[in-house]
Amino acid sequence: MDAKSWTGDKNHKHVLGMIRYNGEGIPQLALYRHAIDENAEHLEDVDVIGVLEGRMPIICGVCGEIFVWEISEQVLESMLARMNGQKLMGVIMRMKARNEKTKAKESVLSTLDNREARV
Repeated sequence: MDAKSWTGDKNHKHVLGMIRYNGEGIPQLALYRHAIDENAEHLEDVDVIGVLEGRMPIICGVCGEIFVWEISEQVLESMLARMNGQKLMGVIMRMKARNEKTKAKESVLSTLDNREARV
């Protein structure tokens, strides 16, 4: 797959990096040290500061807008597949507990909403 420019948003005109795919077909962001304004008279040399796979907020150095490079399902799956069994079970148990807390919170809020609707 070919690399493509990443601007963070289809309406944002400054290039923050390049999306490329590793050998497993997983998308990675090659983050530029300085955003590129393609409309500038003189384009600066590109310096890649690092490669991102996970979730990271990124600030455009040209306009100051903030965008989030979001982890893909492919990356998450690849990261989990590389974990040892004990560490993976720990992650699964914490996610399960978090899910249960969220369900309990939603249930309480739903109950409160229903009570307010009756009043």
